[in-house]
Amino acid sequence: MRQFMRDVPDELWYDTSTGDAISGPGGTSIEGRPLTGQLISNVDNSWFGAGLVITRQAFPELARRASALLDAMDYGIFFDRGDQATRIDTGQMYGGWIVDQGPAGFHFGLLNSETRIGAYMGTGDMPGDMPGDVWWRTWRTLPAEFDWQGQPPVGEPVTYADPRSGRSFTVVEGHHRYLVLDQGMIMTALDNALRDRAMQRRFAADPVGQAARPYLGIERFSVS
Repeated sequence: MRQFMRDVPDELWYDTSTGDAISGPGGTSIEGRPLTGQLISNVDNSWFGAGLVITRQAFPELARRASALLDAMDYGIFFDRGDQATRIDTGQMYGGWIVDQGPAGFHFGLLNSETRIGAYMGTGDMPGDMPGDVWWRTWRTLPAEFDWQGQPPVGEPVTYADPRSGRSFTVVEGHHRYLVLDQGMIMTALDNALRDRAMQRRFAADPVGQAARPYLGIERFSVS
């Protein structure tokens, strides 16, 4: 991880009050000067683009200006167009673009993180910037063969046809057991809330539930 952080170049910073490129946080303006070696962040630019989409929808008077900025953006530079038959990370998104050098040397491999905003922008709001491959080639969970994981995922491969290209992609619909437990608890709580405490009433009427109630009564739960 330390080596990875050393290898990532400095990001390109902006003054939020003027939009000028600056030398770093709190730094001086370098607007108009040649740039080289800075990292153009995939995530930062994707959230910026998403903000512009919302802006032109919420404020029609700003739609023309927001659209002009969006039209000038190209999310395709973040897409790895390499041979998908030879590497497992091609078809995914690069973490950024290094000015005057090319794509950053790392990928965003997991779909269930904020980095998927780049895939949304590249395939949805800016169609044509990225093919639908990015949606299928990005992992739902890390591959099980990554044996350094504390809990390898489980799941079965499922084949999907991309709705635009028609190409078939095999995706492992992986999951971690602890996530299933957490999500199951969330859905149970929602069901209980929406059905007027139905789960609580069922639990209270059950002999096992009645035996557990003295212990549960000791617990105190709060939201802060």
